[in-house]
Amino acid sequence: MLKLQDDGTVLVSHLDEECVRSAVNRLLSSYVPAPDAELREAARSPFFAPVSLLVDGDAFTRYSAFAYDISPLGIGLLHMMPLPLSKIIVVICRPNGGTLSLTTQIVWCKSYCDVWYRSGGRFLDAIEA
Repeated sequence: MLKLQDDGTVLVSHLDEECVRSAVNRLLSSYVPAPDAELREAARSPFFAPVSLLVDGDAFTRYSAFAYDISPLGIGLLHMMPLPLSKIIVVICRPNGGTLSLTTQIVWCKSYCDVWYRSGGRFLDAIEA
């Protein structure tokens, strides 16, 4: 049972904590990667950051997305629209200012939950600004 303290903090009982821990562990263990999930040539590192996606059209259309992992060869993306399996430009903001733009071939794109999509891209070229 949760207990609200006079100072506004919440105390969680050991039993409640164990119940939550068990539920989250069951959730995490239920995610089994697909047999073909790890076909990468380079290991990816976690990299959660906002990015911009420029998709070719009459004029480049800019979308907002998140990167969730990255390697020297490619990137994992999370976004709210399907991406074509074609070349796009991924724009990443550098922590100390400026951007890194990477021409990227989207090699897969899958629906994820109700409104999200996940995709994987292979870097083709770096566009230095």
